[in-house]
Amino acid sequence: SLHPKTTDESEGEPETLGLAMSVGDPQLAAELGALAAPARARARVSPAVRDATIVALCARAPLTRLELAALLGRSEVFLRRVTAALVQSGRLALVYPDQPNHPRQRYVAGQRAGTPNNTVTP
Repeated sequence: SLHPKTTDESEGEPETLGLAMSVGDPQLAAELGALAAPARARARVSPAVRDATIVALCARAPLTRLELAALLGRSEVFLRRVTAALVQSGRLALVYPDQPNHPRQRYVAGQRAGTPNNTVTP
């Protein structure tokens, strides 16, 4: 093969290096991976556990839907519905609330929002 497989310490973790580069802190990326591990390890989790895990992750760092998908081992398409419901309920807030499809959109836990209407300053 042209690209031999190499052994990686983070094997089994969801693209830890990519997430570390994305969040800018390898230690935070490892913490997020550990927080998501119970939900990622199971093919199905209850909606309550899934939602609580997503909110806990977004309380630690603003995350994109793609980052959440990698952490949880779920598809970005599946998480679109889940994150929309969490934003609607106020448990999550958008970093760019006036532009839901902003290319750098991230989610934060609702209690981290800076104003009553669940908005934060990017």
